[in-house]
Amino acid sequence: MPDFKKKLYDKTKTKIEFKIWNSQPLLVKNLKNNKNLVRHEIKFSKAVKNTKLTIHIYYKLLLSIINRSVSWNETQNHCLYERRPNKYEPDIVFWLNLYKF
Repeated sequence: MPDFKKKLYDKTKTKIEFKIWNSQPLLVKNLKNNKNLVRHEIKFSKAVKNTKLTIHIYYKLLLSIINRSVSWNETQNHCLYERRPNKYEPDIVFWLNLYKF
């Protein structure tokens, strides 16, 4: 990943974690019961980030983002989000547009 993307992420106040699921649709009531998931956390610097954004995403959707078949803007409404604490940071949404593996 290019350094300028890493530096942009380091300037944000939110840590990002993907929880990748093997079934769709993701239902809120099933999140606590179903433990069949894969976690991917984005870490570049050792800076402490006080807020955390957890994105629940279907694995085929994530693969389509990685393969550049679709953009983050097209897929973001198909995900479930958890914010701790519940504060919206618009810079993270912008940064996710740049995030590629």
